[in-house]
Amino acid sequence: MLILGHVFDIYHGGMAACIFFLYIFCLFTVAPVTFRKGYNWLGIIGFVLPVLWFWGATRDPKPDSYIARHQALVQRDHMSDYTN
Repeated sequence: MLILGHVFDIYHGGMAACIFFLYIFCLFTVAPVTFRKGYNWLGIIGFVLPVLWFWGATRDPKPDSYIARHQALVQRDHMSDYTN
């Protein structure tokens, strides 16, 4: 197929498919972690630059984020097991 002077062969189609599936994989795995950690702007801009999803997912959660609240509840439950 000739589009704008470039011939696509099976190699280029396979590369495009791999990049597409990698993007979809990151969309359903790394992006939600970024949003749950409270980095909403990194999550939104990550739709254009997906590397920001990885950056947001590897940072510590913000104190008022979903994950930070959940970790505090789990830690409190563990401490209650040891106290009484």
